[in-house]
Amino acid sequence: MLLLGRCARRRFSNSVGIVGMPNTGKSTLFNALTRTQMALSANYPFATIEPTCARVPVPDPTLRRFAAVAKSEKVIESQIEFVDIAGLVKGAHKGEGLGNQFLSNIRECDVLVHVVRCFEDESIIHVEQDGPNPTRDLATIRNELILADMAFIEKRLATNSKRKRSSLTAEGQLDCLLGHCLDKLGGGRECNEEAFANDDPDVWETVRSFNLLTSKPVVYVMNVDEDCVTSGNGMTIEVVDTIKSAGSKAQCLPVCIKLEEEAATQADEIAQLDYLSMAGLDETSLQKIISASHSLLSVHSFFTIGPKEARAWQIPVGACAAKAAGQIHSDFEKKFKSAEVIAAKDFPALGDFPKARKAGKTRLEGRDYIVQTGDVILFSSAK
Repeated sequence: MLLLGRCARRRFSNSVGIVGMPNTGKSTLFNALTRTQMALSANYPFATIEPTCARVPVPDPTLRRFAAVAKSEKVIESQIEFVDIAGLVKGAHKGEGLGNQFLSNIRECDVLVHVVRCFEDESIIHVEQDGPNPTRDLATIRNELILADMAFIEKRLATNSKRKRSSLTAEGQLDCLLGHCLDKLGGGRECNEEAFANDDPDVWETVRSFNLLTSKPVVYVMNVDEDCVTSGNGMTIEVVDTIKSAGSKAQCLPVCIKLEEEAATQADEIAQLDYLSMAGLDETSLQKIISASHSLLSVHSFFTIGPKEARAWQIPVGACAAKAAGQIHSDFEKKFKSAEVIAAKDFPALGDFPKARKAGKTRLEGRDYIVQTGDVILFSSAK
């Protein structure tokens, strides 16, 4: 089930912002991912103004396998939120094309899917007169994010300077790190994880807390025409080379977004795959985009599994058992008593808690237990 709607002004939870220049296929991709027509897809710039949101199930083979073992009647996967954000143009950091509003929307997301136009079609308008040019288009978005981050840091440092904070204090050290980020940005570098690979891990975690646009992990979707969906083309090679030359390890996925949108309208998964097979594909690229985006969020899943329902619950990596219980119901966190846990590696051979207890494969954990990926948990709470 999808939860849909116009985004209120709030912090998007585990959200993936779809970004890029106008008319690259962002709204069409959003509609394909959500199997809706919520986002306006039109052949003119800024057809999208307000961001549109929908929560999309995350494919989880482990959950499906565990549900089959337990013979669960219903399977409920965890979800992530995709946000369709209006296209950025050169000068966005100065407010061009409503740029300030759109950059603000990007700042509220956790991961970015950057759609790059890699097809020629004179009937589809490009904001630049000479048409698609992936290297230029990538540089435009990259530069706008860098310039916006520089303005963000400069404003914050100017405010902090009035407080005359010593570099020996924790606050002063944060200002020093902000200054270090500003130097990187001024040299044309993004403040992403690669830029801090040689620093202490705590430094990168602090940089992430600044919520800079260029610190957000990115998946690149190279929007190609149907003829190039399996082989790529010169423009996709250009994108991959540009991303690699910047020192990024980001995934670059060739996708025919129009084809995926058409396939998503088919009656069921079998019909969808039949439709895609005519273009030489044996799977949908949408699941790759969802999985790639989800892998960049700092979250993982634990499971609650029984005969009626098998369900994945998404929590931050490093969350404790009490916080995990709170995902199910707030009272479970407040009145937490214990967590009975079956490790992911043990569950397939057992299938339920009575068999696991008999085999000595369950353990009782307290509220501070750090939940592991794939744990199957039964919570107990005080009355």
